[in-house]
Amino acid sequence: HSLRGLLNDGDRVVSFVGAPVTEAGTRIGFPPLHVHHVHVRKPERSGAMQPPVGRERASHWFETHGDYSRGDDFGVGARSAAGYATRLPEGHCYVVTSAEQIDLNAEVNDVRVDASGASELSYYLEAAFTLAPDADCKPVSKFWLRRPRSRELPTDVWERYAAPSTDSVTWWSGKMPSSGRLLHAWLHTHRSRFGGLLLLAAGPEVVNCAA
Repeated sequence: HSLRGLLNDGDRVVSFVGAPVTEAGTRIGFPPLHVHHVHVRKPERSGAMQPPVGRERASHWFETHGDYSRGDDFGVGARSAAGYATRLPEGHCYVVTSAEQIDLNAEVNDVRVDASGASELSYYLEAAFTLAPDADCKPVSKFWLRRPRSRELPTDVWERYAAPSTDSVTWWSGKMPSSGRLLHAWLHTHRSRFGGLLLLAAGPEVVNCAA
């Protein structure tokens, strides 16, 4: 279902929270609940001469993932669940152009060792947007930078990349389709072995990589 009513055309969004909560509204950390994803989806433009991308594919307008948690505490009221809130840089906002085309898709997993025999756990999904109080914010857009399909896993349906048990680096290069200024970046990965990412404003020859 669309999020019209929760959002309306012309709204200026500055932050989003997607998290499992108790009936009292207290956020629940990981474990016991792992937020695989909470995706706020809307159609997006694609590259030059390319058709638009439907919301089923362009599913990251706003998002929450389990690896957004900050810290190592867990359970009901975990401070680490504060990472489930994302906020745009001060003075900037996303403008809702068509609330009818926006929806939400979520997957939350009970990761207790024996969930089938565990005590009953009731929770709700919080989805909340903070709007700019007036029009005095600078509209921005989200540039979704995807990595190329992995040569090691060329037919993987989820387009995942190989994550060996030893130190390794995967790199690629590309040219931005238009100029702009990067204000902030969110990283989407579900890999426990993931060590980090560098986004360099340089060609492969500058970082001593073969083209």
